[in-house]
Amino acid sequence: MYQCAHPIVKELFPEGNPRRTTLRRPATSGTQFKMAIIALMRSLRSKNPHFVRCIKPNAFKQPHHFDVQTIQQQIRHLGLLETAQVKKNGFAFRQPYAWFLQRYKMLSTVTWPHWGGVAIEGAARLLRDLPISATEYAFGRRMLFIKNDSTLMQLEDFRRIRLNDLATLIQKTFRGWATRWLFFKRRQAQIKIAAAWRRYKV
Repeated sequence: MYQCAHPIVKELFPEGNPRRTTLRRPATSGTQFKMAIIALMRSLRSKNPHFVRCIKPNAFKQPHHFDVQTIQQQIRHLGLLETAQVKKNGFAFRQPYAWFLQRYKMLSTVTWPHWGGVAIEGAARLLRDLPISATEYAFGRRMLFIKNDSTLMQLEDFRRIRLNDLATLIQKTFRGWATRWLFFKRRQAQIKIAAAWRRYKV
């Protein structure tokens, strides 16, 4: 393909170039995107990122004109007042109750494997079963607020340990089932062989 006269084709297939010293194919767009994401996450982990929420002064984005109703609507929908109150009280993280319960429900025998009630009640019951101080979290209307990142790390540690325990239990259960199934099959084979032997002797 590199021998084609069209220059774009040569760029798409540079591996045909006899002057090319390496035989590695160029990175695909998917690989480049993945590498960019990895670099971005590495950069974010090494810094303390914060987010700025912008609001439009008016529907027409015109300067020197503030539409109070438009601004109030954006503040209400973005939850800025709630966020400011949370920051004032020292709670840095917030998570929807359903998401929190889905991720950490295995940490309580009450919420695992299924919680049939309201998500906020399940989250409250789950947290009561954990050795986490009640001062480390607060309940909002739609969100669970967590004060410190160390609390999140503690939750993740609990979750990792519990998942390992569940994986061990699944493996143990499967091995027990496989052993019983193999014993049953061998028992059935033994019965058939014994019956055939008795018929043969008769």
